[in-house]
Amino acid sequence: MSSKVIACPVDIKGRTGLDILVLNPAASVADYIAAVDAFIREAQIERPRSQGSPDCFGCYACCQERIPLTSIDYARLYSHYLFRSEGRHWHHFLDKISLISVAGRQVDITMRLEEDGICSFLERNKGLCSIYPIRPLVCHLYICVPLTKNAMDLRELVVNLGEDDLVRLWLEEASQVGEEPAYHEGDQPDLHIEDWADNPFSGKKDYQDVLLKDLCPPELWSRLLS
Repeated sequence: MSSKVIACPVDIKGRTGLDILVLNPAASVADYIAAVDAFIREAQIERPRSQGSPDCFGCYACCQERIPLTSIDYARLYSHYLFRSEGRHWHHFLDKISLISVAGRQVDITMRLEEDGICSFLERNKGLCSIYPIRPLVCHLYICVPLTKNAMDLRELVVNLGEDDLVRLWLEEASQVGEEPAYHEGDQPDLHIEDWADNPFSGKKDYQDVLLKDLCPPELWSRLLS
C-alpha cells in the first residue's frame, strides 16, 4: 500500500532535518504518525541528544520534555489501564496520570513526570518506554533533528487540537458529575467550557479517523500538498 504521508530528509542550514509531505488528501493523523515513526526508525541521521547516535534506542532525552496529552491518547491509556483504575470515573484516572495546570482561561494537560522531571512510564533500568505501543501522540512525533516550517506547524497544530479536545472532555465530565474541575496547579483560574468547542478530534477513538485536511487551515494544507 502506497504511503499517504512521507517524512523525508532535507537540508536545513547545513544539517539534515525532517520535512513532511502529504501525497493523498485522504491522509489521516495515523498516516502522519506512521511516516514519522518510519523516519525515526530508518533514517540514519545523527541525533544530537542521543550522543550523536543515528538510533533513538535507549535514549530517553525526550522523556524529560513536556508531554501534552490528546483526547485519543487518554482514551487509549484509560482502556489499557482500566483494570487498575478500580472502577473509578475516567477523570480520576486522568488526575492520577497527568499534570493539569490552569492559568486564567488556559489549560495544559500533560503526562505526569516524576520528581526528577522524567516521565513516570519510563523503565529506568532499560531507558525504554513501558507503554510504547500506546505512547502519546507527541512521543511519536518527537525527534531531535531540525524541522522545516511545514513539519513544525503540522506537529504543533495536531498536538494542540488533540489536547484542546481533552480539555473539553475534562470540563464536560466535571460538569456532568456535578463537580468543579480538579487541577494540580492554578494561577487565577477562570474556566469557561464554551472556550473549548468541538474540533476534528471530537468523538474520534483512533488517529486513523482524524483527517489532516480537517485539521489544517487552507494555507498550511496547501503547503503540505505542494
